[in-house]
Amino acid sequence: IIFLSAVNTEKKFITRGYASGGKDYVTKPIDPEILLLKVKTFYNLQEQNLAMKKTQQGLELEVKGRRESQVIMKSQIDHFHLMLESLPQIAFTLNEDGIVDFVNRKWHEYSDSEHEFPETHFDDHNIKEEFERCKKKGKALELEVRIKNIESGNYRYHLLRVTPVYEENTIKNWVGTFTDIDDQKKVEKEKDDFLSIASHELK
Repeated sequence: IIFLSAVNTEKKFITRGYASGGKDYVTKPIDPEILLLKVKTFYNLQEQNLAMKKTQQGLELEVKGRRESQVIMKSQIDHFHLMLESLPQIAFTLNEDGIVDFVNRKWHEYSDSEHEFPETHFDDHNIKEEFERCKKKGKALELEVRIKNIESGNYRYHLLRVTPVYEENTIKNWVGTFTDIDDQKKVEKEKDDFLSIASHELK
């Protein structure tokens, strides 16, 4: 609504025009071209406001969707971490850069730091170096290695497995476990020793 009035140019009349819902107040005599320009300007402003409202609604929906996705993702991650906590093995995850970002309780029996791999026997491979080599190739790591128990100070054989988790064609993170195979290695050694002695005696 644009008021066209010749009644008065006093402030109180102009104020009444705006207060009653007018978009503009024009006094006579009027210039038709100026009036048309005002109408076009207000029309364009209205169109822009509607477009901005639609954009805002779209952004609000997108933000809402992202928040819901984050909540679902966090729930899934929490559930996954809960499963890792329940494993009898040492379990951990690494981010896409190869930095440890989660460890279960079993990890702390072999490492003082959540971000440092357990100490390995000096005759065994370096875990970090081996992992970096596999990370460059985007391949899983499988390695038998002796790691030091913090409390006892003893080195126990573990089978280390670190597997990449892909999202489309990109590695999103890595999941790893240390499985204690020390008792199995001792049985194998005893069997090998027995076979060696038996073979020697038979000869």
